[in-house]
Amino acid sequence: MPGRTNTVAALDGYARIGRTAAVTGFVSASATSGDGGEGFAHYLWARNEASWGYVGFIQDLATADYEAATGFIFRRDILLNSPAVTLDLRPGWLPASVRALAPSVSSFVYHRPSDGAFLQADLRVTPISVAFQSGARATASVRPSWQELDAGEAAFFRPLGAELAAGSYRYVQFSGALSSDPSRRLTGSVSASTGGYFDGRLTTVEAAASAAPSPRLTLALRYELNDGRGLGVDGLDVQSHLVGADVRVALSPRLQATAFWQYNSLADLASLNARVSWEFAPLSFVYLVVNDARFYVPTAERMAQPDAYRSEQQGVFKVSYLRQL
Repeated sequence: MPGRTNTVAALDGYARIGRTAAVTGFVSASATSGDGGEGFAHYLWARNEASWGYVGFIQDLATADYEAATGFIFRRDILLNSPAVTLDLRPGWLPASVRALAPSVSSFVYHRPSDGAFLQADLRVTPISVAFQSGARATASVRPSWQELDAGEAAFFRPLGAELAAGSYRYVQFSGALSSDPSRRLTGSVSASTGGYFDGRLTTVEAAASAAPSPRLTLALRYELNDGRGLGVDGLDVQSHLVGADVRVALSPRLQATAFWQYNSLADLASLNARVSWEFAPLSFVYLVVNDARFYVPTAERMAQPDAYRSEQQGVFKVSYLRQL
């Protein structure tokens, strides 16, 4: 079997323009022998952050033949353009309990650079965003979405298990959120959204709470409900529940442990990720990672489809050492 070589070169850059504006980015090229080819990728983030707010533009590109074999590429042949504006308004008529109003508009527009075809766009308009003196925040948003699904994408992408037909989709979601001061020992947040979702409707409710009884310990709980109605070619009505918990322990500044557990009712899948890290020398670490994923389905169903319901357990041990000359 012939060998295959992948070579990647990248150049990062950062430039500050005055006191409030900056540009960050990188360009990268790849060359792959055999059935590969030559590809190109770049990332650009230009922004201006001042007392009145933020305006920025992000562009992300990966051509069809770009490959970084030792890294991760979410998708090839993709171009993202994302402008955003957030205002920081502090008029004198605000109540004493309100620090600022921060209305915003952001968008994510995706095209396929090989032929210029439109793929997807999301526009998020947040006319109400109130920051309170207590550190709490309340927001209300509207999110129109446009998406083009070809036959291949429709076969792969199944939201909440619903089979979608290829075609054009247009829908709008409305959402609201309320959160407390994240710097306090006890914090919480709730959010809800409802509206169209592809060819049906989707309502989502999320709640989260965390406690930090000491600087060395943080506990958190999360819950998410997704209620879909009339989804896909079969008009599927489906609910999913996601429950998660995580623990973070700092035994010392150099020795820390984290654990995250999540259960997905739609897949009957529970997942655990636990990690211990020890910095035994400056910028040198020992890592121990444990992953566990297992399905909680009836035994007869699991035996009938053993490949579909296969549990996975994994342990990773890693040592990194940095010596400065």
